Order: sequence, then structure tokens, then C-alpha cells
Amino acid sequence: MNKKRMVLCLMAMACVLTFSAQTERTIAFDNLYHFIENLDVFEYGQEEARAYYIPEHHVLLNGRWKFCYADTPQEIPENFFEEKFSDAKWSTIDVPSNWEMRGYGDALFRNVAAPFKADPPKTPRDYNPTGAYRTTFTIPADWNGEEVFLRFEKVASASFLWVNGQEVATTRAPKSLPNIT
Repeated sequence: MNKKRMVLCLMAMACVLTFSAQTERTIAFDNLYHFIENLDVFEYGQEEARAYYIPEHHVLLNGRWKFCYADTPQEIPENFFEEKFSDAKWSTIDVPSNWEMRGYGDALFRNVAAPFKADPPKTPRDYNPTGAYRTTFTIPADWNGEEVFLRFEKVASASFLWVNGQEVATTRAPKSLPNIT
């Protein structure tokens, strides 16, 4: 990848219903539910599953990320993933963490009913908690020519990933491994 400095953007949806990714490479926010409710595609931009290990060269992205919470995906700024987007007015959140335990949305427990009626694969339109995350990191210069992967240890349901303004992956898997090289 030519640029060493990366702007990483992630949109995660916390709805506990079944989610799936789009078949096209660009999310159309005005038609997002078509992509979310599409049962034909589970993910794209992911590496095949394999045994996990921490490679010799790695960078932890733990820390304070910019964060925007919304009750629905439509309330997230449409262009939040663009490199030049200003997130100056956004909150910050520790990564890793759980946004419900940080005061956003509703804490959901396995022994308590969801705050909406389940109707898979349809997802609620009036309440579908969504978080948008942004951070910047630099790939070390000595990684020149090496493959670069991002590993997310836990995503509650659906996630959409952009790097430097380019959509690179979508998944419903809680542990994903997109190759961003």
C-alpha cells in the first residue's frame, strides 16, 4: 500500500438480528437495509479462517478512537469514512470496549428481551443502534512490501470497514481478518 498513514473507519451495528453484507463494493446509505438483509452474502474482503497467532510484526490499535453513536444507521454522517471528514465534534471511546457499558444505547443481556420485535432477516428501521469509529495509524517503514492485516477481536454483529476512504471489507463474523495490503 503506497500510503503509510492509514485512516481507519469502522461502522458497526449492534442489532441482534441476522445481518449480512452487500453484494456490491460500495454501501449506499440510502438503501443500506437492502444490504443488511441480503442473506446471499455473509462477508467480503476477508481472509480464510486459520489458526490465530500474534505475528512478529504487529501494531496494536488499542486506545482512544473517535466515536459517533446513533439510534439508526441513517443518523451516521454519510461520508464519515472519507479521509478529510472532520470528526472533531465526535466523542472518543476506548478500544477495545463496549459502547453500551460506556453509556451509549441500551445494555442488552441474554436473559432480557431485545428492545424490538425480532422478524429475521428484516431489521428494525426506527431503532438499530449503530456506532462509527475512526482512528489514524502509521504502518512502520520496515513493513514495506509485507502483507498487512487488520484483526478485530469482537464485532457484535455487522461491520463495514474503510481504509483511507476506500471500503475494504464487510462481515458479520465476530473475528474478522481483512487484508488491507
